[in-house]
Amino acid sequence: RQTNMLRQSYALTCGVLCRALDEMIPNALRENATKKGLPDDTNEWSYQTPTGGFFVFIRLPIRFRTAQLRADAKRQFGVEFFNGAHFSKDGNGFPNCLRLCFAFLEPASLREGVARLARAIASYDDVTVDAEAKS
Repeated sequence: RQTNMLRQSYALTCGVLCRALDEMIPNALRENATKKGLPDDTNEWSYQTPTGGFFVFIRLPIRFRTAQLRADAKRQFGVEFFNGAHFSKDGNGFPNCLRLCFAFLEPASLREGVARLARAIASYDDVTVDAEAKS
């Protein structure tokens, strides 16, 4: 019985997180690209809705470096996540990926966290990556 309650709770919070991502991240990516005069690359972000576990692994367009995004997001918007390099064998893989947990927060907190992440994405600025993306 307890296990069923936990599964239902995690399914609910996972759904809330994924719907918030779908709602907010494409607009943030579009806003960021527009500000920088870059083409719309919203088709380059993705995630898979998990069928188990407590995390969603997200791939952003290649121009994003989530180590920098993480630092900016924490400092400017009070939101944290693990950047993808944390999960690579040598610490250099998945530079444009991040992982979010949905297991320990209430739905309203998850939505607020995604809203803060979206603001961080919209304001993201990495001069080196921008120069590479434009060439």
